[in-house]
Amino acid sequence: MTSRDLPLKYSVFIADTEEAKQINYRIRHEVYCSQLGYEEEAVNKMEKDDFDKEAIHFIVYCNTLKKWIGSSRLVFRSGRSLPIEYLCNIDNLSADKDLFSPLYCEVSRFCFIKQRERDRVNLFMNLLMVMRKEAKKKGALFSYILIKKGLAKILDRNKVPLRLIGEAVEYRGLRYPYEIDICAFDHIEEKINLDYSLFSEKQMELS
Repeated sequence: MTSRDLPLKYSVFIADTEEAKQINYRIRHEVYCSQLGYEEEAVNKMEKDDFDKEAIHFIVYCNTLKKWIGSSRLVFRSGRSLPIEYLCNIDNLSADKDLFSPLYCEVSRFCFIKQRERDRVNLFMNLLMVMRKEAKKKGALFSYILIKKGLAKILDRNKVPLRLIGEAVEYRGLRYPYEIDICAFDHIEEKINLDYSLFSEKQMELS
């Protein structure tokens, strides 16, 4: 499947209702708890943490399978550091240290349920561009992301402007902290094939 086929097979939504957020949490639970064993199983089958309150959540629907298959979130500062700043010693002297600053956000909890590798890469890139649009609306200029080297290479191949900002940390495998310049890849956004909308606008069609 090429990236041109993505709109036919997948739809992306901002999880702007409690029902949509719970879909996000359940996808995370299936991937991080049931499939990978990164977190303990929860009785309610939802994987959540305290940072969810400061986040915009995204969910991905497979139009052919009629099921939810992906999720992610953008975390913004709201009086405290971002998740990555608790895990890493970030070497970024130019960063705004204001705990209420909108300039920095973090991409996290990116996960897909058992997708083919090619689909997963295309989905990741398109969902990242959607998240970038929402980050810009909030006034963010930079986004942090904590990822493995393999994913960093994929982003680099796709011309995403990454800057390594610290040493690798052991967190569910060896991961590296990067900074993404949100304003530096308009050329990539032109290639976006996935449209997106608020869950509340399409809720009736999906029920």
